[in-house]
Amino acid sequence: MILTTFSYSKSNRYEISILQLPALLTFLLLANSAIVLGQNQHPEPEVLGGIQPERGQVLEQGYGGEYDETILGLTNTSFGVVACGWEEDATGNKRVVIYEIDSIGVLLNKYTYNTSGEQIANSIFPDGLGGYYVAGRSSLSYADFDEMNIGDTAWVFRIDNTGSILWEQKYKNTNQAEVGMNLLVAGNGYFWLLTNIINTQSGNQVRWGLFCGGEYSYKY
Repeated sequence: MILTTFSYSKSNRYEISILQLPALLTFLLLANSAIVLGQNQHPEPEVLGGIQPERGQVLEQGYGGEYDETILGLTNTSFGVVACGWEEDATGNKRVVIYEIDSIGVLLNKYTYNTSGEQIANSIFPDGLGGYYVAGRSSLSYADFDEMNIGDTAWVFRIDNTGSILWEQKYKNTNQAEVGMNLLVAGNGYFWLLTNIINTQSGNQVRWGLFCGGEYSYKY
């Protein structure tokens, strides 16, 4: 066997067979290619909640614009995010608006709802079946987010994965105005509803209330 000797000091000697050189060169080339590939490979996207922008980028996108509108609630979904709030219709009345947006900011669906007067949504929560529970207010008139009126009623409704309303309930006690501010699903068809309440007779300051309800729950 022919041997080639490589020396790096007086006390150490390495002997490599010429027959082994092709395998050694192949190993070195593959290792170098792997290093270059790793350096040039595009980084994996960073997951920020339900939105997945490319690393180093800022996701900023505007939606709506046909009418005045405001978003008041936002939550993650399996595909991105869902947002809720209000927009004005062609006559200037406020109605609930819901946006479904995918993980790169593309608008998937937009739904609007108005059964009577002016209605807004403050909170939205997935129901686990592709739909949502939505909480807000139903009003005779509505001027500002922080304003409560005599006719305000806490309003909760549930929609399916096509945006159709499955059921809705309105909650308020006698001589009180009440607004649904936040909602959490409790399971088995029930939810926790956080509300703002004001006594319409005495005009006392706004206080908050917590209510556990469901499809067939009522407040009088």
